[in-house]
Amino acid sequence: MKLFQLFYEGGPGFMVVISICGLLMLLASGYKIFRMLSKKEFDLLQLNYILLFGSLSLVVGILGQGLGLFLAMDFIQKVGDVDPSVIAGGFKVSMIPPIYGTILFILSLLLWGILKEINLRRMKN
Repeated sequence: MKLFQLFYEGGPGFMVVISICGLLMLLASGYKIFRMLSKKEFDLLQLNYILLFGSLSLVVGILGQGLGLFLAMDFIQKVGDVDPSVIAGGFKVSMIPPIYGTILFILSLLLWGILKEINLRRMKN
């Protein structure tokens, strides 16, 4: 239940785009694993898609945070005097998309590195 609440608080628009990038990264990884196991194909070209979609997750997360902070600062400017706890809550919520994007980016780096090493070792044999 808490995950869905975080998803909604992080801004559904950006969180959906980050999730789609993560899903595409996992699909690219699965496709590469399938090609390696079934067709014994060892090329490094398709591995770049894994890193591409992982990187997009991170960049979209940072963009979501930047836009959220911009809107929050605009609100603070209009209202004037704002309680510091409200500002701290806004900063906390603005961190959700980049954290989610960073987790997916780290996962893509791990998958990319492992699959690249497997490919290089099999190409040597």
